[in-house]
Amino acid sequence: MNISSIRKSDSIALIAAVAVASGIAHLGTSTMPFQVGALMDGRGLSASMAGVFGLFEIGALAISMIVLSPIIHRFSSVTISLIGAVLAALAHAAMFLIPATMPPLLACAALAGIGYGLVFAAAITGAATAHNPDRVYALGNVGAILFIVVMMMIIPLASVRLGAMGAFPAIAALILVVAPAMLRFRSKPALLAPPPARVLSQPATIALLIMWSCYSLGTGALWSFAERIGTKLAIHPELIATILSASTACGVLGSLVAAVIGGWIPRIPAMLIGLAGTALSCVLMGYADSTIGFALGVLTYWIFYMYQYALFLGTAAMFDSEGRLGTLGGGCERLAFAVGAPIGGLIVDHGSFGALGLLGFASCLVTIPICMPIVARALRQRADRLNESPDRSTEYAPAP
Repeated sequence: MNISSIRKSDSIALIAAVAVASGIAHLGTSTMPFQVGALMDGRGLSASMAGVFGLFEIGALAISMIVLSPIIHRFSSVTISLIGAVLAALAHAAMFLIPATMPPLLACAALAGIGYGLVFAAAITGAATAHNPDRVYALGNVGAILFIVVMMMIIPLASVRLGAMGAFPAIAALILVVAPAMLRFRSKPALLAPPPARVLSQPATIALLIMWSCYSLGTGALWSFAERIGTKLAIHPELIATILSASTACGVLGSLVAAVIGGWIPRIPAMLIGLAGTALSCVLMGYADSTIGFALGVLTYWIFYMYQYALFLGTAAMFDSEGRLGTLGGGCERLAFAVGAPIGGLIVDHGSFGALGLLGFASCLVTIPICMPIVARALRQRADRLNESPDRSTEYAPAP
């Protein structure tokens, strides 16, 4: 395969592989409201215990990515993604069959999380060396969102036919159906001048990781109980599912905007817009008092969340083209999301959904004054270096 053609254009096959891998990797978090609802209705778990389940599943995803991040560039994206898909599918199928006791449920949750972590790592590293990582991540996210929308439409149907726990076999089946698309991941070109080995400990990368993690903690706490917010508002379950599916589809808009502006609008103002927009959506969702208010909060949440998500990944790829920082960032972000789930459960049990909205609002904005200037300084330094050698393709060479 001609390496220069890979550098100068990003193939549809690569974007499709990233889309499928991203879709599978985010099934755990995107369908967490349905999983939480299924466990509360089908297994009689409290909100706090359902939050612990979310902690194990998403925490295992995060930890597996963090552990892999220093060495992820040594492995094939195809192998990692397929192994992860099989693990996640088997774990979700087992959740449907095992008894309603916490240890087996938590063990399966952890296994599913590891599988999702492997697939997520493959998606990040597979796109990190693209000619335009922002665009590949964003367009891959568009496909992933469409995949998740289909999943959210299937889950209610599966629950009708298979009972309250029907979400779990539905997730397992869909993973196995789409997994072969990840065979289209290509080999990555090696770097002529690889990023420094200490790239993961540089001040700018640490600042980016802190912003990314705080952002995910509060939004994850809120999103995990989005379905419960709708239930408290006495919205019909089918309408809740429709709103959640439509909101996920709205994430396409946010991803498309990120794809269009990639390389055209200065990154720091673009990121500030995403952080502020997500903060506003958290308040709208947490304080919703009607079906329209709930829908508005959820819709704006997904638009800004997917927009900002693509920018976080693209920024990580700018600092480290081998995908190590993106994998570590994705792991830290998912770990924060996992920690947010039980925090959200405690707030729901002892507080209010409005308090969850305020947590999400604060988590989006609190790190900006300290962390954003550090990231901005590093991006300016990188831009100065690129002005001296503007052809990004010179960073790569064929692997020996």
